[in-house]
Amino acid sequence: MDLKESARNGSGKPLAWGAFAVLYGPDLLTVARNVAALREAGARVLLVDNTPFRAMSDEWCDARFCDVVRNGNRDGVAGAFEEGFLWAEREGLEWVLILDQSSRVDASWLLPLLDAASTAPDSAALFCPEHVEGRKAVPAGPERIRRVRERAVAANGNLVRVAAWKAVGGFDRALFIDRVDQDFCLKLGCAGYGVFRLMGAKMVRPPGGATFHRFFWRRRQRVANLPPARWYTTTRNRIRVAGRYLFRRPEVAWSEFVHFLREYFCMLLFEDSKTAKIEAVCHALVDCVSGRGGAPSGPRRAP
Repeated sequence: MDLKESARNGSGKPLAWGAFAVLYGPDLLTVARNVAALREAGARVLLVDNTPFRAMSDEWCDARFCDVVRNGNRDGVAGAFEEGFLWAEREGLEWVLILDQSSRVDASWLLPLLDAASTAPDSAALFCPEHVEGRKAVPAGPERIRRVRERAVAANGNLVRVAAWKAVGGFDRALFIDRVDQDFCLKLGCAGYGVFRLMGAKMVRPPGGATFHRFFWRRRQRVANLPPARWYTTTRNRIRVAGRYLFRRPEVAWSEFVHFLREYFCMLLFEDSKTAKIEAVCHALVDCVSGRGGAPSGPRRAP
């Protein structure tokens, strides 16, 4: 069964779905490959260009039969997500796939998502693949659908019901970057929607700049090595999201507090530029109390 044939529901009617990718100075060869794979699957495709300058020309997009929105990093990742869903709503799509520029579209994880969406009840709002960090492809395993904690889902590779996005009020633009996807998934959960992971449908993600160290009883503690600007946004937004769901999801607030302490101590022990990162955390705490959102100001502006 090919991609296009699988994107049908039980009645044989084509599944109304599309995909958008958020780009920031992307590798156009990778983008072109993904667009071709998505078009072969029968998807409408949108590129949300979040770079301050144009990452690709209109002619480049027209030649690949994809739409483009020049967002210019307005409201960061949250703004780009909103532009993607507004486009999906205008196009009359029922489901939309979220991708970033590091994604690699592959049938091994895309087909199970489409199959799950084609028979999903109205209460199912989001399906995501099993994310695997590494550089090489990994074999797919036996597939099983598992309901997951909403805050444990990252946006890349998510297939989302457009009606559910609209029902919960979409993404919070004030968060800009970091915890944008977790906040959205928590909104879905609080509204009674289901968030599911397809175990065995493995999507490989680049390893990034993370390193691993021994931390007390943990033999492999992951250390993200974030720049100061990201320490600002992740601290501010972690506290804001935890406070937002303190009474509806108290386990989320506790988990965020524990994770923050562990990551902060790991930063003090293992990361470089500690002074700048401590200053960013202090600045984030002040802005969180004052209610400031959006992009970091001055030299702390996020990439």
